Amino acid sequence: MKDMNGIKIIAVDHGYGNIKTANHCFPTGISGSDAELKSIFTRVTPAEKERISRKAARCGISVSEYIRQRCLGYEPRAIPPDAFYELCDELDAARTADNSAAVLEVLDALRETVISPGRDG
Repeated sequence: MKDMNGIKIIAVDHGYGNIKTANHCFPTGISGSDAELKSIFTRVTPAEKERISRKAARCGISVSEYIRQRCLGYEPRAIPPDAFYELCDELDAARTADNSAAVLEVLDALRETVISPGRDG
């Protein structure tokens, strides 16, 4: 850390391959560069493209990352809806109050709202 006119400088720059602080330069966990990456192209219908894009967006990742994970045998998980977190809070409150009936109600709502399958089109 450096002090420049009363301002504390912690990190100066975060480059692709290095993290540069006021006093040192450290390598990041990223190895290599984009030059080492190879592209694979495939054809999809407009409807398929839209569906893949929607699924990637639900997971909070890019289409490329979504396809990469699927091809490598992973199943990216969708980001849970806000209702999930609200129900978790209700469940915690019911559990803390030691109210078995309320716990069961929240679990039913959780199953119905978040877990039960729905068709995404």
